[in-house]
Amino acid sequence: MLELTGQHEQAWTSYQSALSLVPASEGIRRSRLLRKSAKTRETLRLFDGADQVYRQAETALGPEPASNNAEWRQEWVSLQLDRLYSTYWSARVPEMLELVELVRPAVERYGSPIQRGKFYSNTALAMMGRDRYVISDEILALNRQALSILKEVGVGSDYIFAEFSLGFSLLWHGDLDEAEKQLLNSLQASERMGDVTIKTRVLTYLAITYRKRGDVPKVLEYAARSLEAAAIGQMIAYTLYAQANQAWAARREGKLDKARQLAVSAWETMQKTRTPLMFAWMPVWPLLAICLAEERVAEAVDYARILFGPMAQPQPEAIVAHLQAAIQAWDQGQPEEASTELAQAATLAEPLGYI
Repeated sequence: MLELTGQHEQAWTSYQSALSLVPASEGIRRSRLLRKSAKTRETLRLFDGADQVYRQAETALGPEPASNNAEWRQEWVSLQLDRLYSTYWSARVPEMLELVELVRPAVERYGSPIQRGKFYSNTALAMMGRDRYVISDEILALNRQALSILKEVGVGSDYIFAEFSLGFSLLWHGDLDEAEKQLLNSLQASERMGDVTIKTRVLTYLAITYRKRGDVPKVLEYAARSLEAAAIGQMIAYTLYAQANQAWAARREGKLDKARQLAVSAWETMQKTRTPLMFAWMPVWPLLAICLAEERVAEAVDYARILFGPMAQPQPEAIVAHLQAAIQAWDQGQPEEASTELAQAATLAEPLGYI
């Protein structure tokens, strides 16, 4: 209950108290408590700490018994599935893909419906990370399959997250109406359950859905709500995403000083916290546009370079062509040409919700 409501340190303390009451001989029970303890570290982005506790959980569980032990198998699968989430949030895509293949045979052979649903959802997440959030039909199909399985089990955090994951993938696929529907369903369910972690994520991506539609009032509403939820859940990455969306809205309203302040804060937090840069465009595009409007071409070009980072979500090809031409022109000592190319990129980027 503490973890669901965003009280991660208190949840950690309660789990440790529970562990102190379980003898070393009860390996499965200890492993389960350690696995749940690791989730409290993961949500706070303490990934080294989470990995350490997951390893402790694996040690406590021990090797597979010679006898046919269904409880051991179920806990081993649950442990690998939770480790998959941790590698996703820390953007360790190769490790996540390896874990998918490690756990696949066990899930297919004796996984419970919940575990199979989580596995399909996790596999879709791994593919999204691998493809830098360019969404294929296969990814959508996996998310729909996960949601279908978990719906049969009943509403719970796993089902709510699967609903969010489908909405999340539909957003990046460009299906904004269906994405909005799925995300709003997930939001209502997360609020009923009191799951602040999922609620924060849903609010964040609803704000982006409305940003892509150019709906300033809705962006401001959902960015403010996501900022509040992120503070309760101590989810710093979502705090910076909220600021980035508020920066976008401020720029659309012509409040350039406010937009700059919010976007700089978001970008600096992203760097300080080593948040994966797949969505660096969220604060970077408003900063690029502001620099361009103020004829600070050198800074605008520097921001354009960030959009080509190795983890960055790809921009549309037409925009990429102008950005690359701008960088090349600047490097060749042609600032006016660079400014022209950046302006053309910005013209294409604005209706897509980048700026």
